[in-house]
Amino acid sequence: MFFYCKDGDCQRDNFVSIARGLLAQLLKQNKEMLPYLFEEASNSSDSVLTNPATSKELLDMGIRNCKSVYIILDGIDECSRDERKSITSWFRNLIEELPPSNAEAIRCLFVSQDDGAARKDFAGLSTIAISARDNKNDIKEYSTIWAERIKEKFGISDHMSSNIALNVLNTSDGITSPVALGSFLLLSLSLIANYVLGMFLLAKLICDNLLQQTSIEGLEEELEPDKFPKEVNEA
Repeated sequence: MFFYCKDGDCQRDNFVSIARGLLAQLLKQNKEMLPYLFEEASNSSDSVLTNPATSKELLDMGIRNCKSVYIILDGIDECSRDERKSITSWFRNLIEELPPSNAEAIRCLFVSQDDGAARKDFAGLSTIAISARDNKNDIKEYSTIWAERIKEKFGISDHMSSNIALNVLNTSDGITSPVALGSFLLLSLSLIANYVLGMFLLAKLICDNLLQQTSIEGLEEELEPDKFPKEVNEA
């Protein structure tokens, strides 16, 4: 399961939002939870899950009823300081309270910028520092595969690819050589790698959107400077 936090978005910057998102994913995997959740909702005066205590109780029940669960919480640093502390401490306690005989049942990956708050919240945990440079080659390889799929789907000519490249280059500070972009494959590779800045999620969203277009016209429109996404929210 995963959840991506976002600063300034009340649906994505607090523990309750994370609980709702994870519970929805748990329910998809375990339909037997439905009667229990329905009963809890029926007995509640709220039409939407907003109570932190209830959120923790329901999420605890859902996770502990899984034989094995892997949780990824991305963008923890996007939440307020109090929320960050609440989120990390709750999930850490959940895992640390597991009996030794069942210590592998729950695993959690926190993704955050390396700042003072993160060092305090994640003290004692194994950490891996990753920069955009570390992801660059992987994203290029990933984008190459997807770009080839897009090229095969639309049968784009080199001439059309060059025109698209020139249009995009006007808004791409990191791409300066139209000569090097002789095909749609290279265009997509360079364009995506330039914008994602180490973010695989953004690369995936961009590739999915381009491949799902139903015409070359639609593809060209999505590559227009004012439409091409530069961050996850825009994608």
